[in-house]
Amino acid sequence: MLLPYDHELLRKKLVYTELDQALREDLHKTLIEACTKLGGVGLSANQIGIDNRVFCVRMAGYEETFFNPVVVKESDKFTLFKEGCLSQPGVYITLKRPESVMLEFTTIAGERKQALFNGITARIIQHEYDHMEGRNFLELASPLKKAMALKQAKKKAA
Repeated sequence: MLLPYDHELLRKKLVYTELDQALREDLHKTLIEACTKLGGVGLSANQIGIDNRVFCVRMAGYEETFFNPVVVKESDKFTLFKEGCLSQPGVYITLKRPESVMLEFTTIAGERKQALFNGITARIIQHEYDHMEGRNFLELASPLKKAMALKQAKKKAA
C-alpha cells in the first residue's frame, strides 16, 4: 500500500537500524515487488509504511537495495531532469541535482561499502534518499514551479 504524500511517516527522518540477514532479504523482496507493481524505478520503505532506513533502485539492467545509506559526497556539477514520484502521481517537475553521488550503505549480504553513482541512477538515489530524510521532491522547487506542477497535475486528472 502506497502512502499518500502528506502521510506523517513521509515527513519523518528515518534512523539507522541494524537489520539481520533474514530481515534484509525480506525488505529487499518487499521493496522490489512493490516498486515493480507500482511501475517505479525507485522506492523508499517509508512510502509503503515501513519505518526502516532502506530504499531500492530498480531499472533495466540494475537492481539494488540500499540499507542504512548515507550520502558521503555529491558532485559540484549539477544537471536538470524532470522528476516524478509514486507518492504524488501525475506531478512532474524539472529539478537541479548533483550529477553524481557517493553513497555508503549496507548491501543485502550485510557488507558495508561505498560506491559512486552517476546519471539517472544518482538522481533516483538522491530522490529516494530524500524520502528517508523526510523530504519531498517538490520541496526542492521554487514556490512558483511547485504551484504550476500541482496545477497542471490537477488539470490532467480532471
